[in-house]
Amino acid sequence: MPHDDSNPLPQQQEFNLFDNPGELPVSRTPSEPAKSIELQFTGGKGSVLDAVTKELVGNWTGNGVLDLSDTAVIVPTRNAGRRLREALAVHASSQGGAVFPPLVTTPDYLTSPDRLGHNAAPAIDRETSRLVWAATLLDIDLKEFRRVFPAEPVTRDLAWAIKNASEILDVRHLLASSGLTFATAAPVLQERDMEPARWEELTKLEALAITRTESLGLRDEVAASIEAAEKGALPPEIKTIFIAANPDLPAIARTALSHYAASYRTMVLVHANEEASAQFDRFGRPLASYWLEAEIEIPDPESSIRDAATPSAQAQLACDLIGETSSPAALTAVGVPDQEVVSPMEQTAIARGWSTHDPAGRPVSRHGIHYLLARTGDLLSSRSFDSVTRLIRCPDIASALTRHLQEEEKIDVGPTRFLQGMDQLQQRCLPDRLDDAIAGAMRNFSKRPELEAGLRWIDDWLKRFRKEDFSDTLTAWLTTIFATRKFTPGEASHGAFPEVAAAILEADHALTVTSRAFPDKITPSDRFQLLLELVRERRLYDEREPDDIDLQGWLELLWEDAPHLIVTGMNDHVVPEAIIGHAFLPDSARRALGIPNNDDRFARDAYLLDSLIRTRKENGGRVDLIFGRQSESGDPLRPSRLLFQCPDDELPKRTLQFFNGQTPSRTPLPWELPWKLQPAALPTD
Repeated sequence: MPHDDSNPLPQQQEFNLFDNPGELPVSRTPSEPAKSIELQFTGGKGSVLDAVTKELVGNWTGNGVLDLSDTAVIVPTRNAGRRLREALAVHASSQGGAVFPPLVTTPDYLTSPDRLGHNAAPAIDRETSRLVWAATLLDIDLKEFRRVFPAEPVTRDLAWAIKNASEILDVRHLLASSGLTFATAAPVLQERDMEPARWEELTKLEALAITRTESLGLRDEVAASIEAAEKGALPPEIKTIFIAANPDLPAIARTALSHYAASYRTMVLVHANEEASAQFDRFGRPLASYWLEAEIEIPDPESSIRDAATPSAQAQLACDLIGETSSPAALTAVGVPDQEVVSPMEQTAIARGWSTHDPAGRPVSRHGIHYLLARTGDLLSSRSFDSVTRLIRCPDIASALTRHLQEEEKIDVGPTRFLQGMDQLQQRCLPDRLDDAIAGAMRNFSKRPELEAGLRWIDDWLKRFRKEDFSDTLTAWLTTIFATRKFTPGEASHGAFPEVAAAILEADHALTVTSRAFPDKITPSDRFQLLLELVRERRLYDEREPDDIDLQGWLELLWEDAPHLIVTGMNDHVVPEAIIGHAFLPDSARRALGIPNNDDRFARDAYLLDSLIRTRKENGGRVDLIFGRQSESGDPLRPSRLLFQCPDDELPKRTLQFFNGQTPSRTPLPWELPWKLQPAALPTD
């Protein structure tokens, strides 16, 4: 980092890592860094993006290359990293120079098992871990785990195992973010009489899953991450660690930061005034002791705080506030903390001729390949005619099938004519299964040979999935379907299709690796089910276009520098995020374990809202806050508690403002039959 060492950094504090004042650090050579973390304040007036860029650039004036390759910058989100890299490139270009960018990454990088080096045993990834835990749940005697599974499942199959494995692993990953496992958390909760028997069973289950993981020649991911936080090493070129405005740094990342501070210059940048240093801990996290009672000054609350009846109404109001402009992305940004508002916001913006970009990405489950494979798996397990028709109505399947008929069977037929024939087959024969449809096509549609040939083509693929190697057949199936597919410019340039295909193949490899961990052989239909479950929540990240309006999550907004910010979804339990009735870790258990609780979340979100408002107020900008009165399903919603963090004398007026609005009633649409069955008349005999 190009700072002048002779000129100390402004607004900077140092915190010694030794908790015991009598403990002294070992002697060091003058060239070794001090064992401390430097806490640095930006002043809080400009945007975080500008402040971080300024600190990284330092005294560089454009002569030569801005070399930041020896710096690791830890940002809160992937999108914040993208924006920082862009800002550095723009700054270097404006000075007529170039930049060797820093390593910009998220806190997970500090505790990744990769930090343990190549000599360590390979750690299992999350998808593979879910499979191992599912295999463990299928193999245990549930009578020994009645506190975890109090009732016998109706069907103890793979779907049950994957669902419960996912829920238990969500809890385990939450513990891991604080450097804990079931084994280390159980004694703490048992001392406080918080379901000791249940946590004893979870510890036993954890030990069984770890043993099964090690039997595959792999290492448990949580244990590897905890060790990486205590013993990890960064790439040799890194000399400085820069924590850039991370108000929610996880406990395990803080442990890693303390470890790395012994060997690297380590700085934490806080977006606030130095006078506010007592409001943050030594890692730059807002302190609940201050922010729970802090007043948040909202300029002109009567006009800047608005309500809307539904998520769709919130989207309409947000677009109205953006205004009629040819390039809204240049001056306005939109925050969407509530996921229910994302889709209406996208649709409303498109209707007005605007394009949007969601930095959180899209789940693979919304991609066409996922749907196609889901329909293939349904057909493989049921062989029902309904599954056949659903599969054939996928455009890529219809194209591949008719291409086969034209090239291999020499039957000149297009997708539309084939689908019309399938409809006639269904009306004439009412087949229940694929075999019934093939027989019906032979008996009743001899003049339509494409029907029997097409159905047999599908049946042949199902037989291949059952008899041949699953991975090879899956690859051949996808290759056949997409052999002549012409991708749209977005799919070709943004890599959505290759990313989905890569995710599917990675998941299939994980299934191959863990197949011997399951007590029974996995059938092809089960394999499809597991494959889809593993890739369901994988995210696809589209490239952002210059005129896109960003639909950013709550934690993204601190890095937003647009002068006009519109935040939707300002409802309780969304902002601030709240933990209510968690099955394993209620708020009381989180407090006992030191895991972020409701007070910590409130403090973080209060600081974020205060920072968003303060930076724009001082620069002539504006923040509009929108809360909803109803969810998409019609459930009533409350305004965010953060909107009530005002002086006591203003509270009655603000309360009346929020609760005087009218909530429109919803009249359900009348029920009617979508279509009527009109069977053909039977012969007179």
